[in-house]
Amino acid sequence: VTVSDSIGVWGSTPSTVWWANPVVVNNSADTLNLTDSTIYLVTSDPGAFWLLQDAAKLALVVQPGVTLTASSGAGVVIGSNADYLWLEGSIDATGRVNGVILSAVSFSVLNNLTVTNAGPLYGVSLENASKNRLTSVVASNNGFIGINLDSASSNNTLANVTASNNSRHGIRLDNASNNRLLGVTASDNNFDGISLDNASFNTLFDLNVNNNVTGVNILNSSSNNTLQAVKASNNRFGINLLDASANTLTEVTASNNSSSGISLSRSSNNRLLVATASNNGVGVELFAASNNTLAGLTVNSNATGASIRDTSNSNTLTGVTASNNSINGILLEASSNNTLVGVTASNHGLNGIRLDTNASFNTFSDLASSHNAIGISLA
Repeated sequence: VTVSDSIGVWGSTPSTVWWANPVVVNNSADTLNLTDSTIYLVTSDPGAFWLLQDAAKLALVVQPGVTLTASSGAGVVIGSNADYLWLEGSIDATGRVNGVILSAVSFSVLNNLTVTNAGPLYGVSLENASKNRLTSVVASNNGFIGINLDSASSNNTLANVTASNNSRHGIRLDNASNNRLLGVTASDNNFDGISLDNASFNTLFDLNVNNNVTGVNILNSSSNNTLQAVKASNNRFGINLLDASANTLTEVTASNNSSSGISLSRSSNNRLLVATASNNGVGVELFAASNNTLAGLTVNSNATGASIRDTSNSNTLTGVTASNNSINGILLEASSNNTLVGVTASNHGLNGIRLDTNASFNTFSDLASSHNAIGISLA
């Protein structure tokens, strides 16, 4: 290394080898004679699958402009019982069940990776895999799920990931815990943009989910997950919690979702903090959901701003602003023992606040209702 400026050379270091790992061109998909601690560079597609098994410290780098395919095998790249792998490049998994499978793999990196057209299963799947990192990964047009983490996969990080146009879900965490998703875009998937199914203690930050059936779906006993800075738009359901408990959602924006912006169904002890729901069918909906805490809500320009119904009991809502919803600002129906504090309801087509059939033993304080057709309506 030589350091210099316009005047002259300031100094130099002695010559030395900084990178001792050999770089080997491998265009045959020969995986029987792979050597640990080697970088394999693919400069033309061999049309065969790669099996990285019982390996360590291997890198498979596909040259830009080259796309891997395979005419046989369960996937284009299969890694099992391996550690410290690196995978980079473009994969077209047409005709293969999966694109990339990592099973019992740890401390590995998928970087600048694009996987398309796998089916009927996964673009990228981590199974019983831990402490791996996926960065700048694109999974699109796959037959089932773009990126799948299951079988107790844990402590993985997904950063700057895009999952789109997959036949079912963009990203699914199934029985996966303690993973981190940072900077995720999930769009135009036929079911869920992001699905957490029996998944717990995961952290999701900076999510953009749009044009899916459900933007983010948290279900089947998923608990203790933290979601922050979520934008859900143009889905049928923006964010949905079903049979989920003890999750925390903060800084949520749900807009232009045709059914509901944020929905909690049969879910308890969740927290929704600082959320804006606008131009949805229902802004925020609680359906048979109890003991949840909602604070700092803004619900505007929906059909109904906030709906609490069907035995949604003992919930606490504080700091709610409801405005310009076409029917109701806040609706309570067949629900009891809820507490609403610091509520402002204004400029609604029908009711500012509506207490419908069997809404009993609910408590309101610090309430303002103005410029509605009916300020407060009691059934």
